[in-house]
Amino acid sequence: MRIHETTVVYRAEQNAEQTDELIAAGPKAATQIRLLNSLLDDWHHDEPSRVPELDELEWLANRFEQDYPSDAPAPYIFPNPEGTITALWKISADIQVEVEFNLSTQTAERWIHNISELVAQYDVVDLKTENAFRDMGARNVELATTSC
Repeated sequence: MRIHETTVVYRAEQNAEQTDELIAAGPKAATQIRLLNSLLDDWHHDEPSRVPELDELEWLANRFEQDYPSDAPAPYIFPNPEGTITALWKISADIQVEVEFNLSTQTAERWIHNISELVAQYDVVDLKTENAFRDMGARNVELATTSC
């Protein structure tokens, strides 16, 4: 299954490019991550900010390309001032998944928000495990299936 949606990818010069295309979830996320390579330190206008190392960004992009299931929902990827990367999935009107990737430790904090019930589940994912990205995608597919 391929995902069809409108995406906005933010570039270092703070312009946005909007596209409407069919792209498998893993490569789509990898493309968004690789666009972050052009960011410079202190890119955030309100606070000091740093950019992850290029090899860390490439590692994350490769993991999405190689291990994230193509039938899973594609995330929106954006940088954080602390140098981490966040992936955000809007699964349904009520369910949203947010994962903050700490590339230097290769761990991620994941929150699954149920907006209508005002509850959230939290866990820490060890990204060094072989199936971390497959399991993340499988959980997103499960959430999408049960929330429809």
